[in-house]
Amino acid sequence: MRHHNTVYQCTPIFLALIVTLFLCNTAMARNNAMLVLKTEVAVAKEISVKEGNASITKYEPVLETRPGDILLYTVTYHNEGDSPAKSARIVDPIPEGTVYIMESASGIGTVIQFSIDEGATWQSHPVMHMVRKPDGSMKKEMARPEIFTHIRWFLTDEVPAGGSGTVSFRVNVK
Repeated sequence: MRHHNTVYQCTPIFLALIVTLFLCNTAMARNNAMLVLKTEVAVAKEISVKEGNASITKYEPVLETRPGDILLYTVTYHNEGDSPAKSARIVDPIPEGTVYIMESASGIGTVIQFSIDEGATWQSHPVMHMVRKPDGSMKKEMARPEIFTHIRWFLTDEVPAGGSGTVSFRVNVK
């Protein structure tokens, strides 16, 4: 079994589109140093509030959802180990019953990639795939957000011991 510092993969539990917090601990020994990158996933519902003549976007706890609601997933990561985490990555599925909102994935100091095949392959934006045309020929097209299955963030900088950060993405409820 090959060990390296790059497998920090967490997936949120998404049950009935209710606010869910999920903790995923990944620990591994390397050169007698303990590396632990802990993640927490939070879900919030986007709402529009009128303040004066302006409409402001805010986020509130998810008590219930309806088709068309927009949810914000925020993954907070924290290095609880005693050494820097190098080349860390975070992988999160697009929750069932939702559609990824194009170009909404973000994270400072990250390279973001997407999968349309349950994480078997990854691409940066724009995600392309082959589609069979009615005449049987194949054509390369940009993938629709409905077929996105996962998002992956590569943290380009080390996460120092005690360091933390966040990555996020938005989805639309079907």
